[in-house]
Amino acid sequence: MTVGKYYTSKNKKKEKWYFVVDIKSGAYDRFGYPIRKQYRKKGFATKKEAQEAERKFLNNLDNGKIELKDGTCFKDVINYFLAYLKNEGKGAKGTIANYEGYYKNHMQDLKLVPIKKLTSNLIQSWIRNFYKTNDSDHIYNSCLKLMKRAFNYAIEKEQITVNPFKNFKPVPVPCKLRKRFSTDELKRIIRICKDNMPEFYCMFTLSVMSGMRVGEYSAIKPINIIRYENCYKIYVENQITKGEYKKRTKTRYSTRIVDISDNVYEVLQWHIKTYNIKQDEFIFRAINGGLIYPKLIERNFKKLLELCDYPKDYCRVHDLRGQYVDLMHLCGVPIEYISRQVGHSNPIITSKVYTQILNELPIEANKKLDNLVFQENDKSCA
Repeated sequence: MTVGKYYTSKNKKKEKWYFVVDIKSGAYDRFGYPIRKQYRKKGFATKKEAQEAERKFLNNLDNGKIELKDGTCFKDVINYFLAYLKNEGKGAKGTIANYEGYYKNHMQDLKLVPIKKLTSNLIQSWIRNFYKTNDSDHIYNSCLKLMKRAFNYAIEKEQITVNPFKNFKPVPVPCKLRKRFSTDELKRIIRICKDNMPEFYCMFTLSVMSGMRVGEYSAIKPINIIRYENCYKIYVENQITKGEYKKRTKTRYSTRIVDISDNVYEVLQWHIKTYNIKQDEFIFRAINGGLIYPKLIERNFKKLLELCDYPKDYCRVHDLRGQYVDLMHLCGVPIEYISRQVGHSNPIITSKVYTQILNELPIEANKKLDNLVFQENDKSCA
């Protein structure tokens, strides 16, 4: 650490002050020792001003702040946030991989831009260039979400003060209309699954009848199945994602107790007994006894669809979660209860995600109203 002065004119009449600090570069030499580099800042009017700036710099350095040098770039903020997700275990493996892909493939134009120069005009220019490559609104919304989260996290840690993406809104994207099965179709599919793919019979039944995510029912064990006040429930507290067992769920609202019917409980017990599953073992396992992962489940679900004379891309196994919401609506169950069952933080999310189902409800409601009113009138006229 050094504070010194230099002259801004040849006759040495005008002087300024600077400070120099040795810091770690993050690189290492061939012997494994850390390579250090110098951080220099100049232009101070007095020695006292230079010393004060030096103390402030060292304090920021000790606190791990990222805005320590002039020209801190967009990439510093993004990388700081991604490092937080990885090191603190705050992000799912798939989410982190997606974020890294968005950054690598769509944000390189902003990579070296100092955060102080991230103006609205510059961001608008990036948006125009983004759409010139024919990328979708969905990808744009995902990129915007990453940038907002990264800058908000840096603000939360008091490393920057402004989020330049704050006033940019996501583009409304209509929900995809997913195909659904009728109740008769479901009965047939489940029957064919039991006869031809018995090892997946319990799994796909649970998919339709519980609303659990693939990673959630992949991680349940017999000890997670409980009986409470003459009802059967499954305690969801873990998940399997990207081939890894996580002792947490997707969100804090996903940690929940899911109600199941007596018939679903009997199917679970049949599976546990048939495949000799112990209390502390996963109910669903791969053939080699290892973790069962989503791609394997999806592959076998496509096989089941073909057995049932549907195209293998007719729907995804995840769409069975929506099928559960559909069935619950048809049974007249309140949306608040359905939302808790599927692990959403708010019933509005359930409504938005399953727009197709809610759009069909007025038709069913009007049919019931017709039956209620006009059938009674017909009887009276007779």
